[in-house]
Amino acid sequence: MNDKEEVTGYVLQRYYYSMWLPGFEARIEDLFVRQKCRQTGIGEKLIEFSLERAKEKGCLSVFLDTNENNEASKRIYTKLSFNPRSKRWNEGRQIFYRL
Repeated sequence: MNDKEEVTGYVLQRYYYSMWLPGFEARIEDLFVRQKCRQTGIGEKLIEFSLERAKEKGCLSVFLDTNENNEASKRIYTKLSFNPRSKRWNEGRQIFYRL
């Protein structure tokens, strides 16, 4: 990278062996796209890349969380078939708590 290049965006994904499934899961920890580059499809491409990598690694599940007011992220995730319901818990909604 030289002084004139800028990072457009990034995605951070972690892999680990699941306690709930007999194999690996992936967690998308962070997705960021520079403000001036948003609404161009870059975020969606980054998530698609993450899903491809998870598949290559044999992950049985991919999950993430986002703020309920982050409409742009929710549109991307819904378009790519993520949803807050869990088959493990009779289609109950997953809730993320923080302390």
